Amino acid sequence: MALQRGIKTEELCRIRRYKGIFTFADLMEAVPGILPTDRIYVDTQESYHSDNYSQEGHTDLIATRQRQYTDEEQVEYEQMWEDIRNKGRFERYEQFLKLKGEFDGQPAPDEPEWDQEEERERNYRKGRR
Repeated sequence: MALQRGIKTEELCRIRRYKGIFTFADLMEAVPGILPTDRIYVDTQESYHSDNYSQEGHTDLIATRQRQYTDEEQVEYEQMWEDIRNKGRFERYEQFLKLKGEFDGQPAPDEPEWDQEEERERNYRKGRR
């Protein structure tokens, strides 16, 4: 069964301005290669002042672009979710054994080993530390 390739949303720019408004020239300067399919969000927050809290008014401009995952990213994404499922299954089984030992009147077995070295190596290759 062929898997459908996922869609990845990348943030091209995020600009916050406390005074003034955004113009199209500001957007073109921030994102030189903007495409017609890119999404542009403009969010305005008004100033708020009270006895305990105050917030200065600002306007955010966010430009995003959607694209399909590359082959490497798709494999990495699928591997990440497979690891999460396996780790969850392992932790549920570990909890099951502890509870079974507790309710059967037997001591809980020692914790089985999770391959932490393999997980560290995978995270290192992904750039997470």
